[in-house]
Amino acid sequence: MKIYDNLSELKNLKGSVVTIGNFDGLHIGHQSLIDKSNEVARKKNLTSVLLTFRNHPLNFIMNKDLKKLMTVQRKYEVSKYFGIDKFVSIDFTQEICNLDPINFVKKIIIEAFNGKEVVVGHDFRFGKARKGDIKLLREYSKKFNFNLHVIDPVIMDEKRISSTLIRELLDFGHVKKASKFLGRDYEIIGKVVHGKKLGRKLGYPTLNLEVDKEILIPKSGVYYTNAKINGKMYKSATNIGFNPTIEGDKFSIETFVLDFNEEIYGEEIYLYFKERLRDEKKFDSLEELKKQMDEDIRKVQKNLL
Repeated sequence: MKIYDNLSELKNLKGSVVTIGNFDGLHIGHQSLIDKSNEVARKKNLTSVLLTFRNHPLNFIMNKDLKKLMTVQRKYEVSKYFGIDKFVSIDFTQEICNLDPINFVKKIIIEAFNGKEVVVGHDFRFGKARKGDIKLLREYSKKFNFNLHVIDPVIMDEKRISSTLIRELLDFGHVKKASKFLGRDYEIIGKVVHGKKLGRKLGYPTLNLEVDKEILIPKSGVYYTNAKINGKMYKSATNIGFNPTIEGDKFSIETFVLDFNEEIYGEEIYLYFKERLRDEKKFDSLEELKKQMDEDIRKVQKNLL
């Protein structure tokens, strides 16, 4: 599978199954759309195409600052795992924003992808001012001769799974529940950078991570995590926040990786969130902090969660 960043690159498709959306997080609900796209593509010998946007449309239209659940590159990698044939990621621009519903369908679904089948969620909106809805898209499917498949929402634990719900869970530190709805552990990718190296003095040298500013970081606190370094997985304990015991004034993400003592400055690691251990807390002394860290690490070692 190849990543495309221009609609014109796919004009020669003989026919496709198109699914459109932001697909942030590629959660279980999104996966149901992808599964349907692949199923239809196999049955009708068509190419499955996923169209998504590098920037969030709501950030563009409403000047919001919604954090992303994954980078575009990671979205591509996960989509590849789920079997999509063509991954198209474009900027949501003023030109796209200004397309009225019929021209959105004509220029994107028909002209760009030669869409023969379209797979969308039940709440899909399209066109200028989001005036296009499922009812209108069904009318256009007859006009432009494509089949429309509308996928019902996925309900789990009496909740409708959505990117918004997952963001809310992560904002409250509920990483285990968020991971359940994602269908995999929530992850961030960080580059290892130099920090204050206080952890070494306490016997717990940590990796200080620099993460894309657009990515959502879970609520401050201490977490049981897994760290993937050079393809190998390790247990780890991660602190997110300001290190109040040492009067830290800079937000940081630091992870202590069990059974690992290499220097890997400048390299990227994957951090997978398993469970939240506790709030970040200001201790009266470094000795008290170390005692609590001993307890945190013991829980991670023995999976006492």
